[in-house]
Amino acid sequence: MFFGTLLTPDSLRPKNPQGVVPNLVVRVVIQRVAEAQVSVANEIVGKIGPGMCVFLGIGRSDSEAKASALADKIRSLRVFEDDQGKMNRSLADM
Repeated sequence: MFFGTLLTPDSLRPKNPQGVVPNLVVRVVIQRVAEAQVSVANEIVGKIGPGMCVFLGIGRSDSEAKASALADKIRSLRVFEDDQGKMNRSLADM
């Protein structure tokens, strides 16, 4: 499952009243995983079971407050099934 913002051709991007395409960028790509691992030079340096694999882009203009707010938002996304099979659990609930 993929959650995030996809870059699209200018012809498909929404325009403001002046006809200008806003500057859209990908900030975060989130994928639910059964397991994931990170390897550096063919050595596994991190590994998880069920959870989220998060690819995050941080720029020089980003503040610690923005990063904290984004982390809170990711942590609270309800993308995991509850006992009734509904997508109603977040990372904080696991």
